[in-house]
Amino acid sequence: MLKFIKVSFLSLVVLLSTSAVLTSCGKYEEGPGFSLRSRKGRLTGTWKITESKTNGVADQLDSDDLAARWIFEDNNTGRFTIPNEPELKFEWDFTQDDEVIRVTFLETGVGILFSIDYEIIRLTNKELWIKYTLDGDTSEEKFEKE
Repeated sequence: MLKFIKVSFLSLVVLLSTSAVLTSCGKYEEGPGFSLRSRKGRLTGTWKITESKTNGVADQLDSDDLAARWIFEDNNTGRFTIPNEPELKFEWDFTQDDEVIRVTFLETGVGILFSIDYEIIRLTNKELWIKYTLDGDTSEEKFEKE
């Protein structure tokens, strides 16, 4: 009986310790709390916007917004595409302890056009939520992976 109590107590301690570690692993405000995929592995792929707010007010997404795609490549390059428009190329990287995605837009023959820092709110294999400030306006956008 005493051996059973010791084993049960030890199992409980291990379970509580594991739970504490896993629940404290979350990097982003909205999660996930734990992922077996790397941040880069979760971000790489093609994303489409599903929701946008500017200064807390929902934006009306038009057909171009809904048709646009962000394509993040594994080699830290990417493309922003809208049908019937020239494609924008960019380089990307994680900054600020992997809590921000810095996207630097490029133009062939010109070089760097501009950079934007996107704060990551949520990054899973299928969802990306970001927040950024541009010209004094704060925008929040949600994307899903195709």
